[in-house]
Amino acid sequence: NASLDAVVIVDDVGKIHEYNSALRNILKRRPDEDIAGMDLMDLIAKEDRKEVGQLIATLRLDSPVSPTEMGVAQRINARIYDANGGLCPVELSCAIDYSFDGRFSFIVFIRDRSQEVAAANVLRDARDRARLDAKAKERFLSVLSHEMRTPLHGVITSLELVHLGEVKASEQGFLLTASACAKSALTQIDDVLALTRNGYLGDVDEPFLPSDRKSTR
Repeated sequence: NASLDAVVIVDDVGKIHEYNSALRNILKRRPDEDIAGMDLMDLIAKEDRKEVGQLIATLRLDSPVSPTEMGVAQRINARIYDANGGLCPVELSCAIDYSFDGRFSFIVFIRDRSQEVAAANVLRDARDRARLDAKAKERFLSVLSHEMRTPLHGVITSLELVHLGEVKASEQGFLLTASACAKSALTQIDDVLALTRNGYLGDVDEPFLPSDRKSTR
């Protein structure tokens, strides 16, 4: 009863013979509800019974030859039904032990895996969200590249063609300003794309001492 894991003794026909209080906690059974006499396989999720049955068959083949020996333990992950009909993920560790009257029994340790399964689910959800964020980032880059860079290239090229033609001296300044602004915007967009692809790590911290600055006079 001091064990955190459930310890169950199952007879040769699969009925629960003895158990500790941890089994009652895992199964969410009332203190006055007796579990002895129940078929252990009935507690196993239907989808997992075939695998558990194969484990039992393997244990029988490797069973000890005398009451002074205990069979090699085998472990398997499965799910068991609790009193509310819910499924609890557990690890089953089973071995066969012979009694001195020649009958054998299964010694089963049942460890509750609910917390580690829940933690794994949280990690999986975080991974899935990260993948969705990566896809959204890719879509953003695609839209930004097409919807903004392409028109700017057209504007810059058009301004260069206009500049090659006959332009009044009074209009040259406006043309050069427009071209410079378009190229500046394109440079900023390219910088945003580079930061988005590679990740922005922030400006590098550098020490600054006013006394070390050279005089500009």
